[in-house]
Amino acid sequence: MNYIPDNLNRLIRSYAKNKEEFPIFYIKLYTFQLARALSYIHSQGIIHRDIKPPNVLIDTSTNKVYLSDFGSAKKIVAGDQSVAYICSRYYRAPELIFGNTYYDHSVDIWSFGCVLAELFLGHPLFQGEKAVEQLLEIIKVLGAPNEEQLVYLNKINIKYEFPEIKPYSLNKIFPGKPKEAINLLQKIFTYDCNKRPNAFEIMAHPFYDELRSSEIIQNGKYIIPQIFDFSEFEILSCPNKFIIKKILPDWSDSYKYIN
Repeated sequence: MNYIPDNLNRLIRSYAKNKEEFPIFYIKLYTFQLARALSYIHSQGIIHRDIKPPNVLIDTSTNKVYLSDFGSAKKIVAGDQSVAYICSRYYRAPELIFGNTYYDHSVDIWSFGCVLAELFLGHPLFQGEKAVEQLLEIIKVLGAPNEEQLVYLNKINIKYEFPEIKPYSLNKIFPGKPKEAINLLQKIFTYDCNKRPNAFEIMAHPFYDELRSSEIIQNGKYIIPQIFDFSEFEILSCPNKFIIKKILPDWSDSYKYIN
């Protein structure tokens, strides 16, 4: 494969070491491309199961993003079980911590949210030394799961008792950050995986509207790769035509593939 000189983990650590914030525009640029990569593999029925900053390669000369390390990836077949002990701990969806072996692409979406949060914080949002501690870190932010949520999370019916912990406002965790970014994280960080947005819906979120501005391309301030060069196959893979119209700006060459 091509040699890609950097990855998102090193970039995050570099900014944190220098006590600088990761530029918001590049957060948008890099995570949009990550979401696009996820939309492609998910449309093929494949889940990555190890989304984390070290696996997001960055060519800093072009700002092009590559998703790497498919050693944990799997093609999901409806009704089949999958191992729950998968995905690096800080980026592991709560259903995996509970041992749920019936899961889907939404575990990648949770990990995506963890990567996005880390870009803003300079460190992982949920940092537990062991699985139970990891779950407690999630509960501190989302609050304790209710009975309805536990039905999905706890497929192996282990009895859990949680203290009454209310959700903690993401606005307090990410003070001064764009409201659109916080809104996106709120949508992703939910115990109910069916309510998490898919990768296409993430790309269509208002947080990425700046990337769709023709002025950004024209002013030449940033090095921006071809992020809207969607193939006809990618467009047809989107389950909602309204969503793909929100993703692609009307000035992009790929917009012509939308019927």
